[in-house]
Amino acid sequence: WGVPAQPSARGIVMQAFGDYAVVSHHEFPECSLRVLRLEPAHEVAPHYHAHCTQSYLALDGSVEVQVGDVRTVLAPGQALRVPTGQVHGIRPVGGPATVLSVSVPPLRADDHFPIGAATGEVVSRE
Repeated sequence: WGVPAQPSARGIVMQAFGDYAVVSHHEFPECSLRVLRLEPAHEVAPHYHAHCTQSYLALDGSVEVQVGDVRTVLAPGQALRVPTGQVHGIRPVGGPATVLSVSVPPLRADDHFPIGAATGEVVSRE
């Protein structure tokens, strides 16, 4: 049936890329899975990935996912794919929310590029 993923640290707050809790993180050769908890006024700050595609599935509560200039609200059970290289971010809508984040291939620490006022970084997509 395969090899179970090894869980990493639980309940980590990722301040560098927003204000949210990583409830669970699992790595497989093909993808990484993270369950994120966002409280009101928290967010996954705008960022992009040069080497992976991310998909978000709202598990509990609603979230607004911004991809480029397009904002989409996901209700529980709804999902959205973010193509490689696209600037994106997430915030809860109307209360706390829990989201499954799937990265293909697995998300690496060196493939997470924050943007915006907090970093002053300008994104150039050539």
